Amino acid sequence: MKRWPLDYFGVIKKNIPVWTNTTLVELLKDGERIVGAIVEQHGKKVTVNVRKGVVLAAGGFDHNLPMRQKYQSHSLTEQDSLGAEGNMGDAIFMPQMKLNAATALMEESWWFPAIAPVKKGGMPQIMLAERSLPGSFMVNSEAKRFINESEDYMSFGQTILKYEKEGTPVKEMWLIFDQKYRNNYILAGSVMPAMPLPKEWYEKGIAHKANSVVELANKMGVPAVTLTETFSQFNAMAMKGRDLEFDRGESEYDRYYGDPTVKPNPNLRPLNEKKIYAVKVVLADLGTCGGLLADEYARVLNKDGVPIEGLYAIGNNSSNVFGRVYPGAGATISQGLVFGYIAAHHMSAIE
Repeated sequence: MKRWPLDYFGVIKKNIPVWTNTTLVELLKDGERIVGAIVEQHGKKVTVNVRKGVVLAAGGFDHNLPMRQKYQSHSLTEQDSLGAEGNMGDAIFMPQMKLNAATALMEESWWFPAIAPVKKGGMPQIMLAERSLPGSFMVNSEAKRFINESEDYMSFGQTILKYEKEGTPVKEMWLIFDQKYRNNYILAGSVMPAMPLPKEWYEKGIAHKANSVVELANKMGVPAVTLTETFSQFNAMAMKGRDLEFDRGESEYDRYYGDPTVKPNPNLRPLNEKKIYAVKVVLADLGTCGGLLADEYARVLNKDGVPIEGLYAIGNNSSNVFGRVYPGAGATISQGLVFGYIAAHHMSAIE
């Protein structure tokens, strides 16, 4: 791995102090212009005065559960987010309340279906290609398929919340797969092919294995008759390589995370029920992506659409520049980098 010299990084080279564990307490105004901020670090309040402006880049409100339940869903829990634990949204809600700043897309997150946490207070376990690979499908608490399992993770979450708003919540989600799947693919980024699932998964009820569909259904606590029908219907479609219910494998995105050695559809293969597994899935996220509404220069706008002088917002501190769309992996990072650059150049031109 290449090691970059410390003076390569601009912040270090310019001796700019970096304070961690620091909370925004107040934004300072001179007339209508933001001229600084009061922050708190280790119990001590510090006033920071600025000449050009303040850039809010404090992330979203990933771990502010009351706000998430207000704007997004009452079904979300404390441990659903994979975002930084310090992302409480202070730098979103303070300008909103104190400066009449506008917000947008507050109901959105970088939704990310993941394997359920093993223990209370634990983190969900990363899952990306797993739900796209052949020899698997997903069911809800009624043992029915409910989605194109290979759908991009943001759209996946939007679909789940759409069901909830329509009064038909998915409730529990399970990824079902067979032994051939287990032999060939990585699970949760750490369970290598052919390795047994962690014993703790079984003990905590987030994983089950069985030698028949009925046995698996009973262990999952879902209707055995329905799961048997779902299993049979999925296998019949997979045999022909065509998902007539949800079009899994029809898009380039779906196929990207599939297995190209499986034909005609890299996302579909019938399951062998002699040894099958079920793993519980939760709707996690990589962070919220709604926040302060900013213009093309990253300036925060008030509710009348007028820029608040001296105040900028970038990254997940601002509303997603891509709207409700997921353009691809790294999108949240790219918009932060681009608008950080834009904000710096805009401020540098201020007299």
